[in-house]
Amino acid sequence: MIQISLMYPNKNFDLKEPWNAQSLIKDLELERLLMAMANGDEFIYQVSKVALLNPETQKDTILYRQAVLKDCLNNQNAVRELYDIAVTTTNEIKRSLFWLGSSDNPSLVVDECVRALKIFVPSLRRIRSVAERFSEKFESIGFSTLFSVIKSEFSDEYLTVLETHLNNLKFEDGVSACVKLDEGNAFTEYKLQKPQKTSFLDKLRERQYTFQLDPRDEAGAQILGQMRNSALKKASLVLNEAVKNALNFFNILKTEVAFYLGCLNLYQKLRKPVCFPVPLEEEERLEFRELYDVSLSLLIGENTVGNNLSCSGKRLFVITGANRGGKTTFLRSIGQAQLLMQCGCFVAAKQFVAPVRSCVFTHFKKEEDPQGMVGKLEEELKRMSEIVDHAKRGGLILFNESFSTTNDREGSEIARQIVDALLKREFAIFYVTHLYEFTKHVRNYENAIFLKAERKEDGTRTYKIIEGVPEQTSYAKDLFYKVFAY
Repeated sequence: MIQISLMYPNKNFDLKEPWNAQSLIKDLELERLLMAMANGDEFIYQVSKVALLNPETQKDTILYRQAVLKDCLNNQNAVRELYDIAVTTTNEIKRSLFWLGSSDNPSLVVDECVRALKIFVPSLRRIRSVAERFSEKFESIGFSTLFSVIKSEFSDEYLTVLETHLNNLKFEDGVSACVKLDEGNAFTEYKLQKPQKTSFLDKLRERQYTFQLDPRDEAGAQILGQMRNSALKKASLVLNEAVKNALNFFNILKTEVAFYLGCLNLYQKLRKPVCFPVPLEEEERLEFRELYDVSLSLLIGENTVGNNLSCSGKRLFVITGANRGGKTTFLRSIGQAQLLMQCGCFVAAKQFVAPVRSCVFTHFKKEEDPQGMVGKLEEELKRMSEIVDHAKRGGLILFNESFSTTNDREGSEIARQIVDALLKREFAIFYVTHLYEFTKHVRNYENAIFLKAERKEDGTRTYKIIEGVPEQTSYAKDLFYKVFAY
């Protein structure tokens, strides 16, 4: 089977959704981002979702995908043509073939397979045409390998021979086979013969032994049908496997190109700068300039506020400050950037440098159970337990006002114990919180950095996140004065 090699250098992409997909989509507001990637194509939506929510953990693979995506950005028409060919071919196969792979009748299987392969041949010619016209414009290993394989495997000579074989497999002059006779003169060891084109005069000259079946002989017709099926048995198995391989080739091509088309669609819709991030494997460094929330930018455009940060050796990022100051938006931008980087896409920033994480989790405050079956704190702890069950060393977790449903002292103690345990597992933690006792406890951690939502003297929010020590107030009175027009 031919490997497409656009997502991985040595294997094909697997469409498997992670266990926490819905939480990531909701907490990080990824639905708008995914809809932008899909641009109305449900298949691109599904592929983009799986790619985005399954962080790739190998730096080399991330850089491999970045190189492929850069090729796509520079050759958008060629990439869209590849996708259109793959989609058209797979859709035509689905519409045309109903019995493929589900029938035990060799004659029917052969007929269906020949019909399917006749659909594939023109598509393979179109694929090869794309490779021949555009291969010199692509620089990535992924596309260079793919185009090289296409040109070598699907040459004109090969496709012409394939068409000849398919025409022969119609058996317009009937099926010809050699058999052996066993001791009871029963036919065994059927061997299908290549159809021979003979003229009418040749047939007259040759000595032929024929037997003509009476039209009303149903038993004889059934026996001849069984003989035909026996002769075609091996051919049906080979042809069935060939069709499966061809269909698999087009399905994988469609899948892997769909991800990059999603990235192209997103690129065209964003009106703010993007960059290709720098993934780090062993260095604990985080640096970004003008990092912004993609979903918010898709909603309001260029007015989205970007944030800057540069630090090394920090694993605990505690974010405090004024209500409605941009803390949650900042948290979402961190999660989005990490997922975009690790799927091989560009990031919504002018610069982004970050370590590769083994996994990404979110733990945001949820609405209370409307049926009243589970309390808020119990629900938060259950979700935390699920995260722990799936946690791998070196992951990333984003907390948004977690464990604030109880009093400050108890919530702070729960947060402290969980954060300490995660730090021992080398997690990077971003924690938006108003738990003042918790912030006091972690203030002296060497690997902690404190950020806050910027607030001007008159209470104005800039929606910027800056470095700053936690304060005991979240300035709720500013909102009170604003609402009641003081």
